[in-house]
Parts: sequence; structure tokens; C-alpha cells
Amino acid sequence: MLGLRERRTRLVKELDRRAVAEKGWEPDRNQWGEALPGTGRAGRLRIGPHPLLPERGYVIHDRARATVAWVRRVPTPTRAEELMREHGVPWEGELLAHGLSPVPEEEEDRR
Repeated sequence: MLGLRERRTRLVKELDRRAVAEKGWEPDRNQWGEALPGTGRAGRLRIGPHPLLPERGYVIHDRARATVAWVRRVPTPTRAEELMREHGVPWEGELLAHGLSPVPEEEEDRR
């Protein structure tokens, strides 16, 4: 029987998976081809739960430009591209190194 912590972890992963899929992201996969829960990819962009604060949102990563942006809600891939142009910061190997701050909520919702 699963404990409360395990059930919560499964539920959070499923909610993340749905949020990413509903916005049109393809599932991101590991080196063995297995889908990674709650992550997505679209072109050169990747999205996944914030590694240090998963309950606070998602990180969009542009591998080609080596930039990241922290968002509270999953955007569509098109909006993610816009947010990266406006709010992406250089990736320095770890999120604490550059003081990554979330994109302002009014900017996330702007179209």
C-alpha cells in the first residue's frame, strides 16, 4: 500500500503531465526513450517542474541559446518562445547561480 507521500508524488507528476500535454508540448524523453513525467519539448525548448521549487512552477530551457525562464503556469510553446525572448536569462549550470526570478504574472498572461 502506498503511503501518503508516494500518493502525493504520483498525483503531482500526473497533474504536471496533464498541464504540459494540454498546452501542446510533446513529452520529453530520457536517453532510453522513456517519457519524463511533467516535462515537455517543442523544437529547441524544454519545460519541466522547477528543480528546487516544483510547487512554485516550471522552468523553460532553451538549449541552443543556453537560457532559462521560470514561469508559474505552463504556457503554450508559442508563448514560451515569446517569454524566453523577453525574460530568458543565461543558464549558468545551476539555478541559484544567477538568482532566477519568476516571470511576472501579468507578463505570463499577456498576449
